[in-house]
Amino acid sequence: MANLDDFKKAWQSQNGISQERFDQIGEKVRESTTLLRSTIFCRDMAETFASIVVVAFFSPGLFTARNWVAWSGFAIVVLAGITIPFVLWWGRRRSIKVVSSASFCDFVDIETDYLTRQVQLLRMVTWWYLLPLYIGGVLIVAGLTDPFRGSLFEPIFLSIYMAICTALFVYIRWLNQMARKKHLEPLLNYYVEMRKAVESGDECVMQLPDPPSACLRPKPRKPMSRRRRWIWFVLTVVATVLVAGAGYATMQNFDARTGKSIVSTAPVIAILIIFVSGIWRRGSD
Repeated sequence: MANLDDFKKAWQSQNGISQERFDQIGEKVRESTTLLRSTIFCRDMAETFASIVVVAFFSPGLFTARNWVAWSGFAIVVLAGITIPFVLWWGRRRSIKVVSSASFCDFVDIETDYLTRQVQLLRMVTWWYLLPLYIGGVLIVAGLTDPFRGSLFEPIFLSIYMAICTALFVYIRWLNQMARKKHLEPLLNYYVEMRKAVESGDECVMQLPDPPSACLRPKPRKPMSRRRRWIWFVLTVVATVLVAGAGYATMQNFDARTGKSIVSTAPVIAILIIFVSGIWRRGSD
C-alpha cells in the first residue's frame, strides 16, 4: 500500500470523505493490507521454492521410469510443480491501476478483488495443489513396487504408503480451509463492509471495528530448552536411520528400486521433523 499521504488528496476529493474519516480508517487499512501482503508473499515464495525442488527431484524419473504407471506419476508431479507457482502468481497479482491516483473506493475494490482470489485459491486447493501431487505420488510408488506381480510385500507397502498420504492430504486440506475461514474470509467481509460504510457516510465509518488482521501477525515462539533440543535431535536421527534402514532392507530382500525410493525419503523426513520441531531456535538453560 502506498503512503497514506499519497491518498489524502484523492480520497478527500470524493463526495462526503472528510479528514476525520480518512484518519479513522487510514491506519487500519494500512496495517491490515501490509500484513496481508507480507504473509501471502512469504507463503508464495516458500511454495515456489518447494515447487522448484519437486521439479528438480522428480524430473529424472521421466527418463528412468520402468513402466507407464510410474512415468505417469512422475509426469503429473512435475506438471504440478510447474503449474503451482503460476497459480500462486495469478492469486497474488493486482490491478494495473495506479493506486496512488485511485479513489479510496477504488482501492478497496482492488483489495477486495485480491482477497477474493486468495479465498478461491484456498477453497479450490484440492484440485490445483493437493490432488495432482497425491495422485502422482501414488502412481509413482505403484509403478515402482508393481503390487500385482505376486509378492505380498508390495501391496502391503503400497497400502501403508497410501494411508499415510491420505492422512497427510486430509490434514493439509483442513489447514487450508481453516486459514480461509478464520483469516481470509473475515478480512474479505471487512473490506466489503468498509466499502458500504464509506458510501453511507462518516457515522457508519466511525462504527467500523478494527480489521481482523491480528491473526496475520507472527506469534513469538518461546525459546527451546537445551533438553528439548537434544530430544528432538535424537528423534530426528532415529527416524532418519529407521527410514534409511527400512529402505536398505527392502533393497536387499525385496526390490532394489523400491528400496532406493524409500532411502531417498530419509532426508525429507529429517527436514520435515527439523522444520516442525523448530530445533534451530535459540535454546535456554
